[in-house]
Amino acid sequence: MEFRDLKKQYQVLKERMDKAVIEVITDCNFISGRQVKELEDKLASYVGVKHCITCGNGTDALTMMLMAWGIGPGDAVFVPDFTFFATGEVVSFEGATPVFVDVDLDTFNMDPVSLEQAVLAVKTEGKLNPKVVIPVDLFGLPADYDRINGIAHRYGMKVLEDVCSVN
Repeated sequence: MEFRDLKKQYQVLKERMDKAVIEVITDCNFISGRQVKELEDKLASYVGVKHCITCGNGTDALTMMLMAWGIGPGDAVFVPDFTFFATGEVVSFEGATPVFVDVDLDTFNMDPVSLEQAVLAVKTEGKLNPKVVIPVDLFGLPADYDRINGIAHRYGMKVLEDVCSVN
C-alpha cells in the first residue's frame, strides 16, 4: 500500500525539480552549497527564527537535538512504542535509555496517560533521570501536544516537538 503518491508529486513538480537537480550537479555543491544555504534561510524565515540547520535525515535531526541538550547516560527519553526505529535508536546512540510509551489505539500517537505512568515509574525506580519526550506525529494526526507538554513541564522535561524552533 502506498502512503504517498510520490510519482504524482514528482510529475507536478518535474520541471522545477529537474532544473534544481541539474543546477546542483553542475555546481557540484552536494553538501552545504549555495542551495542548502538558500533553503536554510527560507526555512528560518518561514518559521520565524534566526537560523535553521538542515541535515540529511530525521535520524540526524533527532541526534543533533539530543546532543545540543546534553542528553546522555543516566537520562530517560520517552518515545512512542509505535514509531520508526530511529526514534528510539538515537536515544541509545547518545548513551541515554529509551523508555517506550504505549500509544493511543485511535491515533497510534503517544498516549499522554501512558506517558505520565511511564514517567512516574522511572522516577519511582530512581535509576534514570526523566529528561526528554519525543512524540511522533503519524498518518497526518498530530500527537496531543497540549497534554504531553503539560506532563513534561510538571516533571521538568523537554519535548522534542519542533526542531526548527528549539533554542
